[in-house]
Amino acid sequence: MSASMSHANTVKVHNHTEHHGDVAFMQIYSVPEHLAATLFPASDLPISAFVQFPIPSVTSAPQAVLPNTIQQYFCLEHPHPSTIDHALLSSLPIPTEPIIMALVRAAPEAWNAGKRSVIYAHTDSTYRYPFWLIAFWDRIAKDIIPPLMKWQAAHRFVEQQLHASQANSSVASNFQMHLSMLPWEGNVCGFMDYSPISKLAQFASRSWLCDNNINFALELILRQIKSSIILAPFCDILQTYFTNKLRTTFEARHHKDYFGADDCLQLREVGQDIANGMKTTE
Repeated sequence: MSASMSHANTVKVHNHTEHHGDVAFMQIYSVPEHLAATLFPASDLPISAFVQFPIPSVTSAPQAVLPNTIQQYFCLEHPHPSTIDHALLSSLPIPTEPIIMALVRAAPEAWNAGKRSVIYAHTDSTYRYPFWLIAFWDRIAKDIIPPLMKWQAAHRFVEQQLHASQANSSVASNFQMHLSMLPWEGNVCGFMDYSPISKLAQFASRSWLCDNNINFALELILRQIKSSIILAPFCDILQTYFTNKLRTTFEARHHKDYFGADDCLQLREVGQDIANGMKTTE
């Protein structure tokens, strides 16, 4: 499980560190709340502000995941006692994701071996940080950079449309307005498909016609159907994943209990309606 924030100032520690049961290590591995509040974007930060949030880049230097490379990040000396420079943390490049993953796995063992601080071994900086630096890198790499890149690409696309035709400009302006009200973190609410909010960034791209967006459109159509006294009893719309589910269930028919499996409930209900003549397929 990657490090994530259930609240703006809380960082969860990885599952693969929990089994060590070292309370001291767990405490020093967690980013202090007062630092997390400024180092990470608040969960309710609007997307329009999120795309401007300062986060570090990923180092462009090639990094091989080797034991000696990983050990270079750990130091026996204690962290420097001076105040953490927030601006510096936001400007120094973080390691590549494979290196971060290796550091996360190696951190508990390094702590038990007497290592007490972490440095930016891939830069010229020799400043020693507490072990929570690894959790900081991990959250940036796993939870923040991916949605940030999507929304920054969407932001650029919208900016281009604002200078296009009048029709495009009007739609782009409306989309931009909604980005000032939508938080960057969480899942889409009000629909059956609870996708991450970052999935909505695809609407502002040339590749907007994807399963998630099709499902959103189908559900809006279905709501109109259900509001009709005439159509509601007879019409239904299934989401795009239904046919894939039907195919994979059929392929697993020899080793799966179709009539007892909970994840086959919708398939059984639809099949029964068709068999009874209550529904037809179109």
